[in-house]
Amino acid sequence: MSNPIKIGLLPITKQIVVGRVNEKTGLWVGERTDLTNDAVIAVGDYLLAAKHSMEFPSLDGKRYEILVREVLA
Repeated sequence: MSNPIKIGLLPITKQIVVGRVNEKTGLWVGERTDLTNDAVIAVGDYLLAAKHSMEFPSLDGKRYEILVREVLA
């Protein structure tokens, strides 16, 4: 059985990481790479290009919206 590459949030450090996850246990195995800044920028770029916001369910059961808007100087 292989350990697929996944992206996820480390709850303690609040880092978005990519690495391999054991399919049976759901636990990270081996090295993980911090992609927090790259991931946030990629989501912002995606939403800006798509010209819409995105809703998502969080782990606490609530729903949230991500919106990108220009910041005026």
